[in-house]
Amino acid sequence: MSGKKIISLLQTFSRQEEQLFEKWLQSTYFNENAQLLVLFRALYPVTDGTEKLDKKEIWSAVYADAPYEDIVLRRAFSSLLQQAYIFLSTRQYQLQSARQKIDLLPLLSTPSLRTHYSGILRNVEQQLAQVDGGQTDLHYNRYQLARATYKNKELSGNLKESCRHLELTDLHFDRYYFVQKLKHYCDALGYGNFISEEVDIKLLPGTMSYLVQQSFFDDLLVRAYYLVADMLNHPERELAFSELKRLLFDKCSQFPKTELKPLFIHLNNYCIHKKINVGETAFFNELFEIYQFALDKEIFHDKNGRLPQQDYKNIITVGLHVKAFDWVENFIKRQTQDLPQDQQENALTYNLAKVYFSRKEYEKVISQLQEVEYDDIVYALGSKLLLLKTYYELDEYLALDSLIDSFRIYLRRNKTISTQVKRQYLNILRFVKKMSTADPYDDEALKRLFGQAQECKALADKSWILNKIRSIGKWSSLEPN
Repeated sequence: MSGKKIISLLQTFSRQEEQLFEKWLQSTYFNENAQLLVLFRALYPVTDGTEKLDKKEIWSAVYADAPYEDIVLRRAFSSLLQQAYIFLSTRQYQLQSARQKIDLLPLLSTPSLRTHYSGILRNVEQQLAQVDGGQTDLHYNRYQLARATYKNKELSGNLKESCRHLELTDLHFDRYYFVQKLKHYCDALGYGNFISEEVDIKLLPGTMSYLVQQSFFDDLLVRAYYLVADMLNHPERELAFSELKRLLFDKCSQFPKTELKPLFIHLNNYCIHKKINVGETAFFNELFEIYQFALDKEIFHDKNGRLPQQDYKNIITVGLHVKAFDWVENFIKRQTQDLPQDQQENALTYNLAKVYFSRKEYEKVISQLQEVEYDDIVYALGSKLLLLKTYYELDEYLALDSLIDSFRIYLRRNKTISTQVKRQYLNILRFVKKMSTADPYDDEALKRLFGQAQECKALADKSWILNKIRSIGKWSSLEPN
């Protein structure tokens, strides 16, 4: 093992988890190998990103003057990784106080431990009574508690009480089952937006009407996933979307964060795939409102309070589309610090340039981008494309021609860019060149150019190209097919 696996895992630890794991390694009950604690401390500068992994230095910190043996260090990395796995699973169990007590009940069911059983039972019942709805764990725990009580009453010969708890067992099992089944079903519907194969997960006939008739809607998660299923199955009926959005906004505090995130993803994907991608661009405003709410409640943030990079990019794209330029600029300046340290400068520079371009402050775009070299290939391509569009908007044809030539050379020489992506960018260079030399009075030539762009399957920023061709000359009344 090279050490990359343990480092990538430790980099996800919060500060509290790092401290607790260090205490774990200090305990001889959990860890009998004292060198693993030294190894963990030696990896600190690597896991926090301030230093790169140097195996010889790590070896010296752990094994002092002993001759370097790669196989020994690899085994130490592997042992530390296994300790981290056990720590995380134990930590997860420790955080589930009710689950621990429920698991303890069968061990206390003998007559001699009756007082212990009764005390733990009262404690866990009180604990579950204080938990809000909207949690699958709540139903699972209540199911397990009712089942343990039902079995205990059965063993004691109290059949009347046993039957009552059997009913409760089945009730909570039903609720747990329907939430899980709806989750799986909705995830399968969601995958249909990304893959052509159908995921074979179906609801039993009549399930949706049964949920309504049996008054399961007092459960927040059942109601939420019922609405997700209805929304995805019937995208033309927007009532389910509106009801789900209102439910999540109004009852947000009653849902655990772990349950909120997938539900908000379903809302977002409905807006994107079922509405925006089929031409209903008014849903950009709905999507922007959802992102604003989710951002305020930190629904998409990870356990370290950081916003994932993909959500960061999506929020900027949607905000610019609805022309919330000031809001987006403030968001970029505030949230860029949540990105990995080595990506922050590129992200800040590039995304501020996007804001300036959207505002048509083209001179600011040039000053923002002209002197910057991007290491990240995505930012490099994006910035060059943004600069290309800016020169075109300013009628800076000498600078435009120079950039087209250098951009083409960059694409052909770069071995890390896929053939498909290269084709998309080479095509936009070709069309921008033709647009810059087009005769604004030759309507037939412009129509041919528009048709060629429209039929081109591999074309970066196709909508911008089509809009710009339509704006040349006197034929702007032409609508795309």
